Amino acid sequence: MNPLRVPDETDAQLEGEISRNVREKGKDYWVKIIVRDGYVNLCGMVNRKEDKREIEVIAQTTPGTRLVTNHLRIKPWEEKRTITHF
Repeated sequence: MNPLRVPDETDAQLEGEISRNVREKGKDYWVKIIVRDGYVNLCGMVNRKEDKREIEVIAQTTPGTRLVTNHLRIKPWEEKRTITHF
């Protein structure tokens, strides 16, 4: 896998499919999905560890995925509280 390589059409389709599958869950995630040669990298923030795992499973079960690396982080409690209460 060459990280400098521009994604091809297959990678773009897989990115789109994973994004659609995540959105269909009806949750608002701050997630960037990057696909190169079927290798999926998940980056961003989620509210709970369950959300982190759910997105990883969605990516793993999407046809065409070879491997998922989950770099998702859980928002700190203080940040969730500030956003939720104000």
